[in-house]
This record gives sequence, C-alpha cells and structure tokens, in this order.
Amino acid sequence: MNSLWPDWPREEHPPLRGFHLTEVAIVGGGLTGLFCAVILARAGLKVMVLEARRMGQGATIACTGGLSPVFSSAYQTSTASVNPPAALAHWELLSGAFRDLPAFLKECAIAADFTPMDASCYAYSPRTAERLDALAKRLQEAKIPVERSTSGCLFPVDEALLARQQGRIRTPALVEGLMRAARESGCILCENSPVRDISGTTLRTDTGQIGFSAAILATGVPITLRDRRVLSLLRPVGKIAARMSPMHGDTLMVPVSPDGLMVTPFPDAWMTGWQMGPPGRDHTPEMARFERILHARLPEHTREGSILRQDVHTADGLPLIGPLSHRDSHLLMASGYNGSGILHAFAAARMLRRYLLDKPLPEDAFFHPLWRRAAPSPENLLLRAGRRMFSAGSAPRCTHMGCRLKWDDAAGRWECPCHGSSFTRQGEVITGPATQDIRRI
Repeated sequence: MNSLWPDWPREEHPPLRGFHLTEVAIVGGGLTGLFCAVILARAGLKVMVLEARRMGQGATIACTGGLSPVFSSAYQTSTASVNPPAALAHWELLSGAFRDLPAFLKECAIAADFTPMDASCYAYSPRTAERLDALAKRLQEAKIPVERSTSGCLFPVDEALLARQQGRIRTPALVEGLMRAARESGCILCENSPVRDISGTTLRTDTGQIGFSAAILATGVPITLRDRRVLSLLRPVGKIAARMSPMHGDTLMVPVSPDGLMVTPFPDAWMTGWQMGPPGRDHTPEMARFERILHARLPEHTREGSILRQDVHTADGLPLIGPLSHRDSHLLMASGYNGSGILHAFAAARMLRRYLLDKPLPEDAFFHPLWRRAAPSPENLLLRAGRRMFSAGSAPRCTHMGCRLKWDDAAGRWECPCHGSSFTRQGEVITGPATQDIRRI
C-alpha cells in the first residue's frame, strides 16, 4: 500500500530544465508548498514549486485528514509549561486558519469534503488522566471552550474533553484542487526535481537552476538546510497510519498522550494514526503494540492497509514559520507541525504571505526560527555529534549530513536518527531531507 488513501490520478509535471527567474521559489510540493503557491500567486507574485518526487508525496499520502485547532495547539502538544502568550497565539493562528479554510476552498473551487464534526481528546489510563486534567486547566485559563464529556466517543475511554465544531477533510481532493488552483494562478510546478544546493539567491537541481528573490523551504526537515541551530529545533517522529473499514460514528478522536490512537472517521473508511517514536531504530515492538491497540480499541474493524510516515515535532509544540536568520532573511521555512499538517500548512502560507508583502503581525514573531532555542533531547545529542557519529557494524551514512544510519527491521529500511531520512535496503531515498541515494549495500 503506497498511500493511506486509494491511489488517485494526479497530473504529471515535467522536471525543472534550464535557467529560470522567479520571485518566490518553493522547495517541496506537499500541503505547505501547494498552499503557499496558490496564496502567493493569487497575491500577484511569480511562483515556482520544486518537488523531489510527485506533488503530494511524502507525509501527504499518509495524512489522516483530521482538523482540530483546539487539540493541535501547543496547549495539547507540549508536555512542558508553554509560554502562555505564545500558546494563545498558536491557538488563534490555527483557529483563524480553520475558520477561513472553507471560504478559501470555495474561492478556489476546491471540493475537498470539508466536514464539521466534534473532536474528543481522551484519556485511557491514570497517567493520561493526569495529563488530560492539566490540559483542561490550561484551556480553561485561556478561556478556550471545551466540555468534560465522553459523548460521541468511537470507543470506550476513561475521560475526555469535547471540542465542538472541529472537522475533517479529504487530503487527496485537497492536494488535487491545490495543484489545479496553482496552475490556474500561473505557478510553474516541477516534479522529479530534487534540490541539490541553495547558494545566495540561486537554487540548483540536477537539470536546472532558478534565480529567486525569496525561497520557502516547505519540507519536513528542510532540504539543503545546514544551520545546526535550526535543525536542532526539529524532532522527526515515526508514525504508522492505517485505513480501517468504516463503522458508525462522527467524532474525531485525539489522544491526550502521543502513544494513543488518533481516529478520523469518514463514511468509506476510518483513518487512524499512532506515534512510534524517533526514526533510526527497530520499530518491531511498536508495530506489535500498534496491532494490540487496534484490536483493543477497534475490535470489529478490519485493517485495509497501513503506511509508515514521518512527522516533524518541536519541543515546545510551536511550529517554525518564518525567516531562517537575519543574514538569510530571504530564506523562509515552515515545519514542526507536530502531526497536524493541514491547518498548519494553510496558516503558514498566510503568515509567509504577510512576511513577503511587508505586512506581518506582531504575534507572527512567536513562530520565527530566529528566536527559538532547542531543548535538550536524545535527538539533539545525536545531532550535535553530526558528522562525528560512529556506531558498531558497517551501516552506511546518510547523504544529508553524514550521520550513521540504523536498520529498522519492522519497516524494512535504513533510517537516520539525526534528521529522519530513510532509504531502501538498496540505498534509494524514501523520505528526506536527504535527496541523494547512498551507495548500494
């Protein structure tokens, strides 16, 4: 199964060839890149999008389609005490994106089955019940409306917080509509065009170059990014998503703890997601636990297929959106969505539009990489080792920054513990930020 959704026809786009000039070059043709392309082109800017494989590839093909600004904000995703003004700004950012997304889809004639539904954030053990209590307190202090209720839950839970009027959307229809809207707005879309280098205001692929005024790095762990401070802010996390046979129910289920099961119900299938931990290790035990959780939570469902994916998290639960540095203010990035890609992608595109048109809001600065510092973590310790990493055996090195790869027996692939790139047994790139294959093993 190469997609959580049944394969959908996508128009092919030729690779970049020759030299081009544009105002904005976007690296990455996923949700963020396509939202940025449409919004910036409709604002009058000349835009080109480069995707290493196919548009909508990567995490997009495994997106479960859930939309919950309340349970995707830093109040929910951060286990540490989050800066209250920043957390409130994050919730307002996502709430505004959720509020305005239907109008945007209508303006662009994108039929993506946007459906309002309630969302339930649930606890399933004494440990997670304590976490749910802490979340309820944070939301109450911020005056964000939720209810203590297990009504509508798709399976038995200990406790739950209910947020009204959240939603879901069909990712393939959204991607297809964004591609069409981008083309109609004058964007040039280039597939099979992995970016090899960005120097100054020039971007290079194997078959062409682009001169640009601004570039947006719209990949999970940004391709070509060598800034270790910014890289250390990002934490790749492996996830498994499964497509289940549908049953009755219309509540989005969000676990209060990362080791719980997320479920987005659709009439034709239920999409589930579960976090497996950092890449670069054998996920066989996690896969077995995932099977046990599916059997316990959804015993009457049949798993139609599953796919491994990678999300990018941040320690404080806040995304990274904005300029990389004062020196490279023409290089922008959008990443660290903590598993909630659709709303963050739309919000990031609108924020970057404000930045490029010199109309930023004061609260946008909360999300700029300029002001953020990394929290200590095992992943960051590995990152600081960088090219000096060594391990036993003859494992190959990642072509991104030279870290020693580890074999994941459950996934059947090589994974990088530093930034999350993955490769087939033969050394071909599966997921970035690496863009070059390793030598055949």
